[in-house]
Parts: sequence; structure tokens; C-alpha cells
Amino acid sequence: GLGSPWRCLIVIAGDCIDFDTHIMNPNRAVYFSTNRLTPFFRRRVRFNTARATAEDVAVDDIVRSIGLTPSLTDDDISIDHRDPEIYAVDDDGKVPFGVSQSRDEEEEAELRFRQHPVVQLSCTDESFDPAPEAMLDAAARILADAPSLSKREAFNQKENWMNNVHNKFLNPSNLYDRNRSFEYLRNDHFMSHAVIRRVLREVRKRVSGLDVTNALDFGAGTGAGAWALSEVFGPSLQNILCVETAPFMRSIAEYQSKDITGSLPASKLDICWTATLPLERLDQYSITMAAFVMQEVHPSNRQNILEHLWACTAPGGVLVVLELGNAQGSASILDSRSRILAMPAARILAPCPHAQECPFASKYAKLTETTNKRKQRQRASGRNFCHYGQRVMIESFPIGSLIRRRPQTASRLRFQNEHLVPFSYVVMQKYDPDAAKTSLEFDPSSWARMIKPPIKRGGHVILDLCQSNGSIERQVVSRSKGSGGPYKLARLSRWSDLWPYTLAPETETNNV
Repeated sequence: GLGSPWRCLIVIAGDCIDFDTHIMNPNRAVYFSTNRLTPFFRRRVRFNTARATAEDVAVDDIVRSIGLTPSLTDDDISIDHRDPEIYAVDDDGKVPFGVSQSRDEEEEAELRFRQHPVVQLSCTDESFDPAPEAMLDAAARILADAPSLSKREAFNQKENWMNNVHNKFLNPSNLYDRNRSFEYLRNDHFMSHAVIRRVLREVRKRVSGLDVTNALDFGAGTGAGAWALSEVFGPSLQNILCVETAPFMRSIAEYQSKDITGSLPASKLDICWTATLPLERLDQYSITMAAFVMQEVHPSNRQNILEHLWACTAPGGVLVVLELGNAQGSASILDSRSRILAMPAARILAPCPHAQECPFASKYAKLTETTNKRKQRQRASGRNFCHYGQRVMIESFPIGSLIRRRPQTASRLRFQNEHLVPFSYVVMQKYDPDAAKTSLEFDPSSWARMIKPPIKRGGHVILDLCQSNGSIERQVVSRSKGSGGPYKLARLSRWSDLWPYTLAPETETNNV
């Protein structure tokens, strides 16, 4: 650790000198070299130290006694410890060739590359940020009085919930009863929040000048969407209309309203909870969202809901539809995508770089036409459907029961509460002629999307891309084309990133 005494060992030509020193910052390194050794035993010895103090005088005496020259000077003591630098001197006091006393030029170039607008737009926000403290406290207070289910009861309840998903006359009161609502808060609340927050951050990056004052969250559940909206758009958000038909879910979400508004300093956020969609205040919401709810709606009712949500979206605003990243959720997103594209003034914003038929649609378009699980498994064999992943950390209190049941796994808690949540989504924007005049310096609407994690190998990177012409292609970005530009960006790329380059050679077209 920093500031703790370390025992250092210097070995020069077989001679060992052992002494104590006090390392204030191990990020800095001081190099020594000596010419009195034979060429075979000549070494450059790395001596870890930083910020010399009064007690380091003894260390300097020991170093000088073996014929080495320390590189620390009085000016080095005042150097900011957050700026790691490398110093090197020979016996004659000169700096060897190729060693710089300032920040490495490669680091400066790397920093400039990461801050370039094209790189900033192409990289999606996949941060591993934890949930807000206020959100954790609110959920902990609710779960303190929540009933606990046995393993058999939880299994039976899950089976009943799955059987009611495709019920044409779905009653949300039966779908999400009291126990099911608490289980959703304990298991799915934070996962939903992390996925929604990531998609909203992408919307904020892609739509320049989007002034989000009013938002509509259909199927709000336990309030994960309201938490994400307040966290991403901050004090500019004034009103959130949350629509949730299940009374138990709505009561849990209403309990957290004061915590959501209290987490924003100097905010006048007003959160309204209702059981039905608005019929009068249409065409005024900058963001309209339906997260993890369309799969629970029968396809025959989906058209009316999407039309109503699209009517509530203001010109220049966006409609976000999210589902779990399984075959059924991806098929639901494909169905919603095709329905919204047929509506007036609709243009796709993410993740698709085109408005043509999805390459996966030919295989999974008819997945929602049956409720037979055997046929669904046959149609959804493999994982060749459009989905992405978000890393989520589930806090300690939801998995406390797991630790009590299996105390031997407590040491591996760090790995048990990290999950990769698959999700599928589509973001549609309502065309606004006035907003179209002000565009970004770089238009990423036609950039390809990485539909699978990049395969990074020695000297080349393999990318699976969904192109703007509606096809899926595999591109190989090799170092032989140059270490900068495409190859460097390919090395930094992650799943679901945008790809701004067009590389004709070494390209293969995949048949889906």
C-alpha cells in the first residue's frame, strides 16, 4: 500500500544490498545504471521510490556507495504524485537516449485518440456503475418487510407467471401479485435500471440538443425507469408520467417517489403514477419508453399500444422499447420495430444502421405467433438473434439469503453478484424538420453496429457487423493496414459499439 515501508533488494552483478525505504508512490520509477560493471553484467536497475523525504538520506548514501547516482532532485519532491513519470540517468548525469523526462508521447497520442469525436460517438457506454445509494436504501427499506418465499413456492409462481404472459385478456393484478412484486424488486429491479440507464445514455449521446423535460414510462414496474431517467437527464427533467396497471407494483414504485426526487439537488421533478395511458396530453413527451413490457402484451394488442405511445412522443423525441435478450424478447423487438417504422415520421436511431428488414427477421419473425414452448425452442435454437449485454452488479442485500444458505460461497461473493444481462432494444425518433437542421459534426446514423463481441487475436481483430445496406458482414482488421486508426479502434471496441470505417479488403458476408 501507499505509505507503508517496503523492503527493497538491489542485485548488481551478483552482489545483494538489502535496505529499508519508504515508498510514497510506487507509480514512479527511478532508473540507475553503472559503467564500472563488465558488459556482461551491466544492468539497468529499477529502484522504486518517490518523493524523497528526510529519512531517505540514508538510502541515497547507500546508493552512492555502490557507484550509482540517484536521479531524484529537490525539484522532483514537488511533482504531483498523480503524474507518473520515468527518470533515468547514467553515471555521467546524462539522460540515456530514448528515455523521456516528460509524459510519454504514446500516452498523449492515446488520450487524443480516445477523445476524438468519432471515437466518442462509436463507443457505447458500458460502464459498471453501481446503483445510486438512494435507490439501494429505498429498496432495502421495502425488502425489510417483504415476505420470503420457499424454493417450491417461487418455482410455482414463476410457472404461473409464464403461463399468463401470452394471455389475450391479461389481468396485471393476477400477473404481479404481492409476492411476485417483491420478487421483482429483489431480483429484476436493479438489472432493469442498469439496462435502461445504458440505453438512455446512448440516446443522450446520439441526439444532440435533446431537451428532456417530460417523459412517459409505460410499464414502469417498480420505478427502475424513473430512477434511470432522473439519473441520466438530471435537473432538466420536470415531469415523469409512469403508467403501471399492476396495483402492487405501482404501490412499491410510489413509495420510492420521494427518494427519486430527493436524489436530485435543486430539482422540481414531479412524478405521477397512473394505471392508464393519457388520452389528452399527447405529443408532448421528449422520451416515451416501454421497458420489459411488450413481451407481456399479446401481439393483437401491441399495435394499439405502440400507436398510442408514438402519438405521445413529441416531434424530435424518441420512443425506446426494451426487452430481455432472449429469442422471445428479440422477436418482440422485431415486431415492434416493423410496426413503428410503418408509422408517420418514424426513423430508426439505434441499434440498427438501416431501416430495411432486419437480417434476423426471416428466422425469428414468426416466433410470437405461437405459445407452444416446444415450437418456440425449435424456432429459437442457437443464439443467432439480435441482442446485447450489460454488466450489472447486484448489491449484497438481495443475495443475503444465498450467503446464509451457502456460507462457503461468501468468499466468492465478488463474482457471484456480477451478472451479464442480455437485452434487445430499439430506439425510434420522430422526425422534426426544425431539429434536422442542427446535426452533429459526424453523423453516425449509417455506421455499422457490432452485433457480437469482437474477436481480438494477435495482430488482427474480427468484427461481426450489421451494415447500413441491411446485411451482416464479418470484417478482419489487421495490423498490416496500420497500427493507428481502424486497428486501434478495433482493439478498443466492445460489443454493441459502432464501426465508422469501411474496409473493402478482408471482408466476408455471412448468411443468417
